[in-house]
Formats: sequence, C-alpha cells, structure tokens
Amino acid sequence: MADEKNNNVQEQPVTLEMVLAELAQMKQENADIKEKLEKTQKDSKDAKKAAAEAAKEKELTEGQKQALMERRMKEAMEEEKKKKVKIMLPIKDNGEMDDVFVSVNGEKYLIQRGVEVEVPEFVAAALQDSNNQKMAAILKQRELQDKAKKGEDNNVL
Repeated sequence: MADEKNNNVQEQPVTLEMVLAELAQMKQENADIKEKLEKTQKDSKDAKKAAAEAAKEKELTEGQKQALMERRMKEAMEEEKKKKVKIMLPIKDNGEMDDVFVSVNGEKYLIQRGVEVEVPEFVAAALQDSNNQKMAAILKQRELQDKAKKGEDNNVL
C-alpha cells in the first residue's frame, strides 16, 4: 500500500508553476481572512460603542432622555436637509402664482410657483403626498357624486 502512494507521488512531479499557483491561492485566502477579521473587529468596536451608549442612556433621567432624543432628531433632520432635489410647482390654471407653504417637522419652506427651486427630498415628498391626497379626495368626490346621480335617477323612475 505504501509503495502505491510512493508510485503516485513519483508519477506527479511537483512543478514550480504548481507551487506558485498554490502560493497565490493561499495569499488570496489570507487576504480574504484578513478582510473578514477587519470587518469583524469594526463590527465589534461598533457594538461595544453602542452598548456603552445604551448603558449611559439607562442612567439618564426622563428629561435627559427627551433632550437626547430631540438632539438626535435634529441631527437626523440636518442630514436629511443635505439631500436636495429640484422641483417646479406649476402655475395655477387661473394664472395665480401664489407661493406654497410647506412645513415638515417644524421646518418651514415657502416655495415659489413657476420657478425651479432646490429643496430637501423630504419637502418634495411632502408635496407629492399632498398632491396624492388631493387626487384621492377628488376621485372619491366624483365617485360619490356619480352614486348620488344614479340614486336620483333611480328615484325618478
């Protein structure tokens, strides 16, 4: 049995190319492991930081917790303000160009009609939501009017 193994080894000589290929593969595996280790260490550091913050928050009074929450909300709002989009509100059918007031979480904006302006994404989203609600209301109103008309027609017969 041992002689068979020796024969197999002798039949397949190890070449320099084979060694270099195996070395390259080992280097790649090493790089992959190193990358995973760095990510794990970063995740661990982030988890420790979050745990420390949670422990600190546990000791806060209700007022301090409220102030912390408000500060975080303000920071988040400041980050969201940085995300801008361009919009243009149409001029009304009757030619009026009155400005549109938008308020989102205490942030107030006055937007001019007929002029392309840059606003935070959340303002554009609020305007879109408003338009969607208006359209839904108009459609519902028409539906109810049609039902009422049909009801009147049925009562006449």
